[in-house]
Amino acid sequence: MTKIITMIQRILFKIFILILILFGALQSYAQLDTIKFAKPLNIDLLLTGNFAEPRGAHFHSGLDFRTYGEGKALMSIAEGYVSRINISPWGYGKAVYIKHPNGYTSVYGHISRFEEPLASYVERLQYQIESFSVDTILPENLLQITQGQIFAYSGNTGHSAGPHLHFELRESNTEKPVNTLNSVYKIKDNISPTILSIVVYASETELKRIVADKRIVGTPPKYNAGIISVNIANNEQISFGLEYVDRMNNTHNKFGVKQLKMWVNDTLYYHSCIEKIDFAKQAQKNSFFDYYYYLNFSRNIHRCFIEPNNDLEHYMSIQNRGWVNVKSDTKYDVKIEVIDYNDNSSIVECELFVEKNEHENTNGFLRWDTDNFLLTENARLEINTGSFFDNETLQFFKSGEAKFSGKYTVEPYNIALKSGVEISIAINEVAEKYYDKLFIACERKGRVHYLKARHNYDYLTANAKVLGTYYVAADTTPPKLTSINLSNGSNMSGISEIKLKMTDDLSGIAKFNGYINDKWVLFSYEPKNQIASYRFDEFFPEGGSYKLKFIAEDDCGNMSVLERNFTR
Repeated sequence: MTKIITMIQRILFKIFILILILFGALQSYAQLDTIKFAKPLNIDLLLTGNFAEPRGAHFHSGLDFRTYGEGKALMSIAEGYVSRINISPWGYGKAVYIKHPNGYTSVYGHISRFEEPLASYVERLQYQIESFSVDTILPENLLQITQGQIFAYSGNTGHSAGPHLHFELRESNTEKPVNTLNSVYKIKDNISPTILSIVVYASETELKRIVADKRIVGTPPKYNAGIISVNIANNEQISFGLEYVDRMNNTHNKFGVKQLKMWVNDTLYYHSCIEKIDFAKQAQKNSFFDYYYYLNFSRNIHRCFIEPNNDLEHYMSIQNRGWVNVKSDTKYDVKIEVIDYNDNSSIVECELFVEKNEHENTNGFLRWDTDNFLLTENARLEINTGSFFDNETLQFFKSGEAKFSGKYTVEPYNIALKSGVEISIAINEVAEKYYDKLFIACERKGRVHYLKARHNYDYLTANAKVLGTYYVAADTTPPKLTSINLSNGSNMSGISEIKLKMTDDLSGIAKFNGYINDKWVLFSYEPKNQIASYRFDEFFPEGGSYKLKFIAEDDCGNMSVLERNFTR
């Protein structure tokens, strides 16, 4: 009796905590509706990317606003102060964070240039630390800002496929981006999501598999997939996945949705809703969406079940982790609804007919909740507890020879990893003279990925975020430097900047520095066009003779130097 009372108390406590969490979330979003935020751009707001849409190995953490080119004025959406400046060739490129007294921080990415006084502060800091890349936290009293104040201009810096503003609103205390679409910024959208296909999964205690994949033809908001027949084993359960895209008015871009619900025989088994994103859990996007379909077919299949090692906060109402116990020779009514961020919805219905037979399940699986070590000739794969989202079958074997080691293959390679695995490979005698230039290559789908490695006696060890074929390789080729507009002896009078092309074939550019007459100068770098550029400033006026020295180094320590004499 005491055990039963204790169990009831625990259940009631969990329910109480859940109510507090949900109440807190509702309070947060009610507050967003009441705060008067300004627009970050003084143009009509149209989106090229929305909140939480699936992107590679992560959820998109903000809104991408169309800017129709570079140079649009960026304005603070509320009063506050510049709390962080992050400048990098990668990611958000040039980014500014503004902390507001209302508990939120706004983030502006892919900036082209800064407005004063921010511009002078950033340049002074870069010269002080002699680095283009900057990531600094600022005190509250340094760069105060008012609502609507112009502080920068839109651009295309960092990891950006075209000019736009990447905008986020984050909770200041948690750093979690929150959804602002339709709560803060209302953008015209009366188009319901388009449903493309429905996938049926079967699962037993140990493993899951795909048993049906049906393309759907229809028009939103109502779809009917007809009868889907599946053949499963006597001990298996079923669940579903849905492929969809969402669109908005006045744009051809594709977007993600906010909510998905799945009913079987009128029982709600699955309900997800994305209102916040946790950066620490971004890798779990490849559990939320089916990684096999994404990697092999570039299809985003939203799974209506939760894998055991998935702890995302996007799940609202879940029964049996989204899995349905089914009987043989029985029909089930299935309904799945997708709802976008403007509350447009589409529904697909189908009848699932279940047949049960003996099914030979694969043996030799690896459990997600234990450490696993796979050994083969001169190589080892270490998979720590929690690296997988679920139990998986895996083979690790020697598949050939490379110049410095054997080749070792993991199959299947299309398994999503929550955290990386560790690969160790023995090096051969040929590799010894390239000791400090060695790395581990991960090859899959015809592409070679560089893995930074460390020496461990006669082995090379690296952490891998993806599975594939691994082998030891060497990078002995320095970066390639080419002058675009500066020849030896050039007269640069009337020319505003020096441009160089900088490329590397394997390990990638790790650092670069430019000097004129032995003084460090500020070169910016854009990897997508492989251009390093320096804009002449007050240190080097016209009427003098100068010498440029530019040094680039890759991640394996190979170095290149370009030198040019010039006047201006």
